[in-house]
Parts: sequence; C-alpha cells; structure tokens
Amino acid sequence: MVLRGYRLQGTDLTGITQEIKKISMSVNKIRARTYAKLLGNEIAFLVDKIALNVYTRDPTVSIYECACSRTEEEIRVAQLQGLKTPYNLQVYGQVFTEADYTYFAISCMQNEFLKAFHRLEEYSVSESEYEDPNNSKTKLWKSLMEKTATPMTINFGNGIPQIAKDQIVYPTKKERCRTEARHQVCNRILNQVSFGKQIPPECLMKNIDQMMKILLQEESQKEIAAKEKELMNILPELEGADFIFSVPSADVPAQS
Repeated sequence: MVLRGYRLQGTDLTGITQEIKKISMSVNKIRARTYAKLLGNEIAFLVDKIALNVYTRDPTVSIYECACSRTEEEIRVAQLQGLKTPYNLQVYGQVFTEADYTYFAISCMQNEFLKAFHRLEEYSVSESEYEDPNNSKTKLWKSLMEKTATPMTINFGNGIPQIAKDQIVYPTKKERCRTEARHQVCNRILNQVSFGKQIPPECLMKNIDQMMKILLQEESQKEIAAKEKELMNILPELEGADFIFSVPSADVPAQS
C-alpha cells in the first residue's frame, strides 16, 4: 500500500475523540500481546544459551530483568530509527476532515496493529490506484494533504508496554529445541563454507546462499533432527520456572 487509510462518518469532535480512545485501547492490547511474545522469546534465548554454557549467568540480576533490559533496548532503537522489525511497536495517525467524513492516515510497521482499526471503513490507496490520477481515493487523499499543511497527529501507541509476569508468552520447548538445532547446524555450515575465517561483508550473502543449499540436503536435515532430540534432554522447561525471576546472589547465605 502507498497509503494505509480509514475513514469515519461524521466530523463531530466528541465522536472522533471517543473513537480514537477505543482505537488506542485496541492498539495497546495488541502492543501488550506483541511485547509478551518478544519478552518470552528473549527469556527463552537467554535461558537456552546459559543451559548450553554459551552465556555465563550474571549472579546479581535475574534472567527476567536481563531479558526486559535487552528487549526494551531493541524496542527503543527500532522506534527511534523507524525500523521495520517486530520490535517497532509505534502506531501513528494523521487526522483529516472533509465534508461528512473524518479520515485517518495510519503509519505503523506491523500489519497486526491494523486490526485495531476494523471499526472504521478502510480507505487505503494501493500502488496501482496511486498511479491512476483519476482514481477517486487518490484524488481525495492528495487534496486532503495539500489543504492541510499540519494535520492533527495521534500517537496510538508508543513506549514500552507494561505486562504482568504471568502474561509472558514463551515458545514451546519443542520450538526452542528446533530453532537451536537449526541455528547450530547453520553456524557449522557457515563456518565450513567460510573456511573458519571471519566473513567480510561483501562475501556474507554468497556464503549464506552456499549455506542454505547445504542446509536443505538430507544429511543436514538429519543432523538437525538429531540435535533437536538431544536438546530436548538439555533445555529446561520455562512455564512456571521460578529460576527465571530469581537473583542467584540473593539465594546465597551471607558470610558471618
């Protein structure tokens, strides 16, 4: 889409404000659900790397606190730079009025957030419609933007969502084992095709292409399956795991 737009019948300020509040509530529910998954994935990543002795656990901080810090930093960077990643949770809208309608031009990096606007009539402009100078929607949006130099901007969702610990969504143990097994095999193959050397930027994609071809071979798939089975006996369960929220140093009795 060139422009993701919606419209609401009526231009009464009270009605528009009420609708914006309802949309904002829906957006923030989606943001919270998205954050719950991002945080759960980060916790799983840290737990698994510690279990595999890739990372050493910091005895002064919980895995949960560490995951929160890392996830929040990813979100801040993604939103500051306007990156199109799962960590960009911003949703903005510009508001225009024309005749009997109020129009919203929406800016967000994830289509999941557009579900919050299902109450409104969609009035988007596709690439083909935008190229047609006679298209009614294209003409209207261009007219609105030309007439309104500084439209009202609505921030439907920004910052870091706040969720309870029991709302965190973890990947299943099988998903974690499958992902870790695939990553281990990918890294081994990538190291193989690069002859164990550091890969210069101009060679990265070439080496990744080579790695992908080898990865799809039956032998590599069997290796992934074997590692996945092995990891099922190593990686811990996450649901109801108290160690995620505990601080190791707090469990050590003070020396007298």
